[in-house]
Amino acid sequence: MAEAIQNADGGSWVHEVAHGAASGHTFSAVNDIGTFEGRQMIDSDKAQAEVVQIGQEAYIRGNAAAISSYFELTKNDPQQLANTWISLAPSDGAEYTSVISAVTLKSDFQQETISGPLSEGHAVTVAGQRCIPITGHVSSPAVGTATATLYVTDSKTPLPVEYKAGNKKATSVTTWSRWGHPVTLTAPPDAIPYASLLG
Repeated sequence: MAEAIQNADGGSWVHEVAHGAASGHTFSAVNDIGTFEGRQMIDSDKAQAEVVQIGQEAYIRGNAAAISSYFELTKNDPQQLANTWISLAPSDGAEYTSVISAVTLKSDFQQETISGPLSEGHAVTVAGQRCIPITGHVSSPAVGTATATLYVTDSKTPLPVEYKAGNKKATSVTTWSRWGHPVTLTAPPDAIPYASLLG
């Protein structure tokens, strides 16, 4: 598992699709993630959001629900910023760090951790690839402890293919494909600096 995560960290690009559900809430994301840049398309309950990172710059936009609840920019008049690109820089501190938390390979795969004891299953086919399932558990204050399995390719250079976790309170599935296929990203024009919204 550690080798597969390390190889993922050191990769170039990957296409990631994630789905989750818990206590009446749903979450999905379609992401293209690179070493120093990436793009996330997020649908969380009624919030629809997009995050783009290019180098040290991050760009976000979303509907009114995303502005108020997902990005937590303002609850007074979120419609005013709806569907408007907003730029963030490292100088924006915690807000910037939160936005880019899973937009690059290293930041994304740091979150894919499974606690032991771990068990290795027999080889199975996942998405047309021969994979080894590695099972352990994950836990959080919100949903407690859940069984988690990471499927990694049965190859000389293992890579993650699928991650599943769940219990009676929550479920989560993430898949990875198109390793090494780059996506061209362009900085949105006329983005509003985040710092200007604080005045």
